[in-house]
Amino acid sequence: MMKYLLPTLVLAPPLLGLLAAFLPRVLRWLLLFLTALATATVLVLVRPGEMIPFSVAWPVEVLGSSLGLHLALTPTAWFFLVMSSLATASFTLFSLVFNDERHDSGIAPLYLALWGFGAGVFLAADWITFFICWELASVLTLIIVGHRRGHAFSAGLWYFALSALGSLSLLAGAWWIALHNGSFRIDDSLVTLTGWIASGRAAAWPVLGLFSLAFLTKAALFPFHMWPAFAHAEAPDDFSPFLSGVLIKYGVYGLFLVWVPVFFHTPEGAVRTISGIPWPLYILGWISALTAVVGTLMAIFTNDAKRLLAWSTVANLGYIGTALSAHSVLGTAAALFHLANHMVFKGAMFTTVAAVKWRTGEREMHRMGGLAYRMPLTFMTFLLAIIAAAGIPPMSGFASKWMIFQALFEKRLVFQATALFFASTGAFLYLYRALHSIFLGQLSTRHEHVREVPFLMALPMVAFMLALMAVGFAPGLILKPVNWVLAGWGLDAVRSNWTIVVGATAAIDFATLFGVFGFAAALVFVFFVLGGRRTKVPMMDNYTAGEDPADWGVTPERYQYAYAFYQPIRVLFSRIPLGATEALFSRVARALVRAGGLVADGFAVAAFSTWSILLGAALLIFFGVLS
Repeated sequence: MMKYLLPTLVLAPPLLGLLAAFLPRVLRWLLLFLTALATATVLVLVRPGEMIPFSVAWPVEVLGSSLGLHLALTPTAWFFLVMSSLATASFTLFSLVFNDERHDSGIAPLYLALWGFGAGVFLAADWITFFICWELASVLTLIIVGHRRGHAFSAGLWYFALSALGSLSLLAGAWWIALHNGSFRIDDSLVTLTGWIASGRAAAWPVLGLFSLAFLTKAALFPFHMWPAFAHAEAPDDFSPFLSGVLIKYGVYGLFLVWVPVFFHTPEGAVRTISGIPWPLYILGWISALTAVVGTLMAIFTNDAKRLLAWSTVANLGYIGTALSAHSVLGTAAALFHLANHMVFKGAMFTTVAAVKWRTGEREMHRMGGLAYRMPLTFMTFLLAIIAAAGIPPMSGFASKWMIFQALFEKRLVFQATALFFASTGAFLYLYRALHSIFLGQLSTRHEHVREVPFLMALPMVAFMLALMAVGFAPGLILKPVNWVLAGWGLDAVRSNWTIVVGATAAIDFATLFGVFGFAAALVFVFFVLGGRRTKVPMMDNYTAGEDPADWGVTPERYQYAYAFYQPIRVLFSRIPLGATEALFSRVARALVRAGGLVADGFAVAAFSTWSILLGAALLIFFGVLS
């Protein structure tokens, strides 16, 4: 039975997706939730070493090697799949109620198929299986994001075009290696690539570049950082948590899949180093740090809540890439830790924004405000999530960001650490703005009758809050599985137990830290309860000092403080061409469209000429026969 578990994880969801297409709406979403939950349950109970690899050969040979479906549950694949399935189970439970008759996007069957092919990306043991699952996942994402046409379809095309570029690059890299070793197996390819680097073979760097291009595009690292802002903004609201928390991690998984085993197993001295780091990793570190800074600046200047969270996702992927590039056990562990954290706190933020839009129909932050009084649980979830995302104790995000900085200090990467510190400080700015703009301040008269979301939508939010606090109290909940992954690569474990983590310059007892902050919060609450008598006044009498904005010819929405909130900072950074990359890709796209139009016109003219000649010849023959 265990032999067929791996193909079941990959093939069963698409087959269930076909079945779901014929089921009622509620049963579709229930089937999706149960599938994700079952996957999570199975993988939590099973360890990688207990799973038998699965292989089926196809009657096709390429380069003397038989193609087939090859699946294996490596420690890395296990970690990514467990974290993804737990997050997806929470997202889909939220979707179960979110997709009522008024909000149903109809994507549940496609979502199921996407989940299966995404599992195939993690479980693939050969590049052909990896490529097929990777490409099918991309096509399904295009359909899900762009199925409403208009701006949504354009956003999906942004994602698909970059993904297709990465797919071709991936296939070219795998083919290049297979030409030399006759194998498309991932393990064989990595051994060959490591050998090429160790022996100084020039072909190693173009092949590594091809693989890296594939994974950088999917992971939205600079200069491919713009697509999440389009795709997240236009995707169905309840699908955005999956898009940010899980799907974008396919590219990150590829970086771990190739870069970690190759560079950790390359003999010392075989590659030129900078600050003790192989030069390709050093370049990746600066690309990632730049991604974090650009994502942060773009988020600061964004007024659309979903687009803001998309840029925040880009910035956090920069943190992960920078930690990975440190080329140390601590850095690799920190990257995996922050990856798991990001799935939770960004999932929490996207679900709360989806809940707000579900109730209000709004996602422009200056059109909201005061919703904490109407949606207190949603507000508290968003509050804890932004504390974690900003790296503030005692939430889980502080632990992973602290480890990232410790890894950078260990390698004396001061300038990269400074860039990440700037990005982390900026994260507090844009996230606090989102919190205050949506949930605090004056409540719009349009939203006086808004109420909290139903129980099943609130349940995942409670799970997210508990996870953020539990990992903030005991980082070992994530670091123990991380150490299993490190052992799978033959690396040492991070020095830690359930609550204490040892870094390069210090060690922290996170349970004590959590207790200190918990005591402070309790003390503030006591002072609040025992404080002086408070007089509650109507909100509209408070936020403009009792005056009516209508007297100045200004509507309450226009007066809302979230409108152009960071305009002074925008002026400060006005000389930085933040949209230059997007403009460049847009110009390339327009040039390709024009070139395609010219080719099409050429074929049309040629076809017309050809048919004219054939018609003339036929007429000549016809009249010749008659005569």
